[in-house]
Amino acid sequence: MKLAKKLLSTSSLSIEEIAFKSGFNTLSGFSRKFKQEFGYPPTIYRKSITMSENLSIEWELPLTEVHLTHLNNLKKKISG
Repeated sequence: MKLAKKLLSTSSLSIEEIAFKSGFNTLSGFSRKFKQEFGYPPTIYRKSITMSENLSIEWELPLTEVHLTHLNNLKKKISG
C-alpha cells in the first residue's frame, strides 16, 4: 500500500492502473483496502495532495513562465 500511496502522489496514472500495479485484480478491492489502511479512499487522497500542492506555491503576478508551466501541469493532473 505504500507503493500505491507514492504512485497516487507522484504519478499521473489512473487509480485503476495504480491498483493493478499494486497487485490488486479489481479497483473496488484496492479502494476498500486503501480506505481500510489509511482511513480515506484513494480518490480523496489524490485530491488532497493536489490541493496541498496548490497551497504550497507562492504565486507572483504577473505569472512567470515557470508558474504558467506549473498551472498547465496542475490542469492536466486534475482533468485526468
